[in-house]
Amino acid sequence: MSANKERGMKVPSSIEYSALRRYLESEEMKISLLTISVFCHETEDLGKIRKSIELVIPSAVEGEIRSDQVKGHFGNYITLLEYRFSKSLAVKAFQDILNKLSSADMIVIITTLSERMEKSKLYLRFDKQYLVAKGELTLKEGNDVVRIMVSFNGPYKEVIKELKQIASNRAMHNEARSTKLS
Repeated sequence: MSANKERGMKVPSSIEYSALRRYLESEEMKISLLTISVFCHETEDLGKIRKSIELVIPSAVEGEIRSDQVKGHFGNYITLLEYRFSKSLAVKAFQDILNKLSSADMIVIITTLSERMEKSKLYLRFDKQYLVAKGELTLKEGNDVVRIMVSFNGPYKEVIKELKQIASNRAMHNEARSTKLS
């Protein structure tokens, strides 16, 4: 008997994940916009940063990509790279992001959700250097980050409720998978 069954935990099935995906794409909880933005300094390889984003978030190549060059405070050039997704592409990009998060980061997001949300927008920051070096998303506060903004059409409380449900289901799925491996 698995550890989850011994603890009385329900292991979500692929049917439940399909239902969750349908819910995310439904009118009840539609993601209207998702943006990924990052500052690239002169000393950084813009191509490498872009490639890293597109490897970790495969749907990024389908988004509208824009880059603007600005002059920094000390006269150095900084490129703002931005990916924009709307409607179904935004849902796909958000699913890619959620699939790449560690359980620990998912817990941090859920426990700090009220600080990360403003109205119906969720703001996330991931370590840019870790993304480029390791090809993984890891939360980071402060500078030198990849910023992600997800705009939902649902009311604030419904957004929070659904994000907590996603995290809960994902945690149970990961625990079930690790139990099978041991």
